[in-house]
Amino acid sequence: MKKIIGYSLLFVSFFIASVIATLPVNVVLEWVSLPRALQIQGASGTVWQGQATSVRWQRYQLGALQWQFRPSELFSGAAVVQVRFGRGNQWQLSGKGLVGYSLSDGAFAQNVVASLPAAQVLDQLKLPIPVPLSVTGNVDINIKQAIYGAPWCASGEGSLAWTGSAVNSQIGTVALDLNLDQVIADVQCQNSQLTLEGRQSSNHVIAEFDAELTPQRQYSASAWFKPEAQFPAELANYLKFIGSPDGQGRYRFTQAGRI
Repeated sequence: MKKIIGYSLLFVSFFIASVIATLPVNVVLEWVSLPRALQIQGASGTVWQGQATSVRWQRYQLGALQWQFRPSELFSGAAVVQVRFGRGNQWQLSGKGLVGYSLSDGAFAQNVVASLPAAQVLDQLKLPIPVPLSVTGNVDINIKQAIYGAPWCASGEGSLAWTGSAVNSQIGTVALDLNLDQVIADVQCQNSQLTLEGRQSSNHVIAEFDAELTPQRQYSASAWFKPEAQFPAELANYLKFIGSPDGQGRYRFTQAGRI
């Protein structure tokens, strides 16, 4: 009798999952209550597999979206989809990963990887930089896991990597180029308090930094850098204007503001 009940429940579960998965996605979007920060436009296909022409998260345009439903996750109390996103967005952002909704935790993301040009990141940060500055390379984002909680996340962890990184500036007739190689940072989130700790090393310079972003969009950051053997001579001439190094040859600075 127990086996019959078990098999019956299994059959019913698969039947319900199949019905839901094959529903037109535009019909489902009329039923479900999405987070207010999420907007989906131009949806077509089914819950099982489909696409949307435009996805916006808060004030950020993420571009087109494709998804593939993972029905096996329903047995763990979660609806999970494999997604690809980014085509046509304003930042040249592209990425993929798992996103879903859990009965216990709400909206979440897992193993999401994304990449965009570093120049786009600098433009969005709108930092008060006193000299003309440009950057090269890509910023690679890896979200190991994150649970949504307004306005950022209830919890989460991941990393950032700035690859092929270099900083370029023009002061008068002097061109200043600084090679950073790779910049790596670990990111944590708790109750929408984002913290970041990073490091960098190249034949031009070594550095460490940390930053914090509050739910109110207030940020604070501190860092130090130390010129190495091949530090550009043109830049070395300007070091005297930013203060004196400590006993280990490191120049320190802090910054705070609002994004």
